Amino acid sequence: MQEPFVNSSNAAPPSSAAAAPPRLTRKRVVRGGWSTSIHALFDNPSRRSNFCAVTCCGVLLSDRNAYLMDGTTRPNWRLRRRLNVLLPLVLFVLITVLSTNSDASSDSSAIPYVITDDDAPSSYTPKTNSNNNNGGYGPLVGLLRLTFYLTILLLLVRGTMQRAKLRTVVVERMKQQQQGGAAGDTTTAATMTPVPPLPVLPNEGSFCCCICDDVRRGSGVCCCYANDFTYILAPVTVSDHNGGMMISDECLEGQRILAVEAPTPDLCTCMWKVFSNICCGSLCGCWLQLCGMCAIGQEDRELERLLLQSESAEGGDNKKLLQIDYITFQSWSEYYPLILNLRQGNETGFLSHFKALSQLSKQIVCYFAVYLAIVGIVSGLTGKLVNFAVLLATHAEALFVLYLVHWKWHKLTVSVDAVIKYFASGFVLSIFMAMVIESVMMIIFYPIGIIIFVMDTEEESGSVPLDQWMSNPSNIHDLTKHHLGQFAVIAFAFSFLVAALVEEICKYFGFWTAETPDLTKPADVILTTTTGQEEQQQHYDPGLIRCASRITVAMVAVATGFACAENLEYVMGQASVLDEVVLLIVRSLFPVHQLCAAIQSIGVVRRDLEGDKKFQLGRIILPAILLHGFYDFVAIFWGIFEYAETDLDPDASSSYQPPEDGASPPLEVGELLKTLALCCPVVGAGVLYYYLASEKQRRRLAALDHVQGNGSMALRLVEEDDQESAKIVLNHESY
Repeated sequence: MQEPFVNSSNAAPPSSAAAAPPRLTRKRVVRGGWSTSIHALFDNPSRRSNFCAVTCCGVLLSDRNAYLMDGTTRPNWRLRRRLNVLLPLVLFVLITVLSTNSDASSDSSAIPYVITDDDAPSSYTPKTNSNNNNGGYGPLVGLLRLTFYLTILLLLVRGTMQRAKLRTVVVERMKQQQQGGAAGDTTTAATMTPVPPLPVLPNEGSFCCCICDDVRRGSGVCCCYANDFTYILAPVTVSDHNGGMMISDECLEGQRILAVEAPTPDLCTCMWKVFSNICCGSLCGCWLQLCGMCAIGQEDRELERLLLQSESAEGGDNKKLLQIDYITFQSWSEYYPLILNLRQGNETGFLSHFKALSQLSKQIVCYFAVYLAIVGIVSGLTGKLVNFAVLLATHAEALFVLYLVHWKWHKLTVSVDAVIKYFASGFVLSIFMAMVIESVMMIIFYPIGIIIFVMDTEEESGSVPLDQWMSNPSNIHDLTKHHLGQFAVIAFAFSFLVAALVEEICKYFGFWTAETPDLTKPADVILTTTTGQEEQQQHYDPGLIRCASRITVAMVAVATGFACAENLEYVMGQASVLDEVVLLIVRSLFPVHQLCAAIQSIGVVRRDLEGDKKFQLGRIILPAILLHGFYDFVAIFWGIFEYAETDLDPDASSSYQPPEDGASPPLEVGELLKTLALCCPVVGAGVLYYYLASEKQRRRLAALDHVQGNGSMALRLVEEDDQESAKIVLNHESY
């Protein structure tokens, strides 16, 4: 019979002959033997790979995890391009082309608005579609659509099976490590008593079932994963610190005891905890899994723990295994010594820097060249070489910004290899995340806007049918003029919540996702000498000011890639080539994304180099959000205001024709120049803020650099009445 639990506070004192019972404490347990919970993705803000679990549905991090398991598994990107990209794309293009040809004979879709019998001219005769067989493509289009949906379904199932296979291997490796035990671990399963009424710890048979369920739910495309936290009573032991979590080596049949000591949370951590607590607490007690992203992050944290633990047990240095690039898995020690040699030799030739590129950067450059070649060939065949020239000019503008920010002033501070990686991160990863999140937020806010718009429209339209009333542009003009305040609120919400907040966070994610040796602490980068022995990086200390410049250049490179992709979206969608050129020039004059990234870098330097832990994600991106939000709000609301205050032509309703092929309406240069003039004070305020803040920060960093060799710097700063810098110098932990 199990002995009842006796609280140590009211228990009788033990006799001197009997040994004192171990002191028990309530500890949190993660089921399945994991050291971290599956929904602890952003619990540690300083962990870069957590952000990579979100980008591209965790594909890059999953490949890295598979490579870390055996060191040989490499993804077959050629097969992936054929199955995951080329095959669905070909089916989609065929469906689109055949559907367009099928609908070409129908004239009803070409009528811009409904013509009623009252306003139709006497000579007007409605056209009827005599060809009702859709050109004979109807059955083929239906078959292609079915094939497209089945292909997507099979690809999802294939991805699920691959993720399940990897998760099973990780669980088996983790189970082997737990059964082996840890040195100095005196805790046994019999000494841990579960706290009633929480569930009893599983036995070996139920543990196997738990693992199967964990693999199935953790690798699914869309499924619910039960809350994996519970609590037990266990003896108080000294735990090892791992990434901000106090993790004990005590194991109990697939359960790991945690005494949580989380690092300082940031904005992302707080928002993530609120969302996870709602799902795993207030609602159904389950965590929603999408494409296994959270499970991939959990596997990455567990693999790093296993590698570092085996390193301490075997006396090796497995940290080097974690210092690899994504996709190519090339070790930093293979190419970073070449970069260090360029810096030490003060080599400024571009060809020398290009030869020192990593395999990943070379692949990025090759793919970029192939992309331009394909677009150029297609443009030549379709007679749109002028549009291709505008596309080249859009990329040239981004390269010119990188030349000014990096090559002209910091070519030896930050490597070309790092700039290429950060630019690609913004051009692909950050813009992809922003598009997805903004689409989700628009889906959330769209019904609210529709309700407000419909209520105002019904009030204005009266008894006229809504579709007929909205087909007249003068009615939309009157609606905008009479409800200008509501449109201002919508523009404000869109500018700050949808555009500024999402895009600034995604740019920060793009910077934090990319891992390069340039922005890693010099003492942590492990290189390989000519004799084959591993040693830590032994080169001159770059100093805090140069480290700050590296962070600024890297964040601006991410923002430049993001802005380049955004420019392609806006510029290439204009009605004419002249409009494309004008809009490109206007967006180039005000590089708001790059300016916001530079402002963000001040907060990142304050947190990482100056050691001010109060500067977390919220305080880092807040000034950038304010600048970006006000810039967008002025541009959007001024356009709405000008439209509302402009008198339309009385015959506008009859002469209005919507733009074809989804193109934007023609630009009005005069209105565009007015918008530029109104945005100038906002951009000027941002430039002034960055200049003053960066100069003040440069002074503090210079003081910190100097104080490492001169202990009287703090006293001198106090005498100069610079209390803030003196306090930072005194409390600084050397970088």
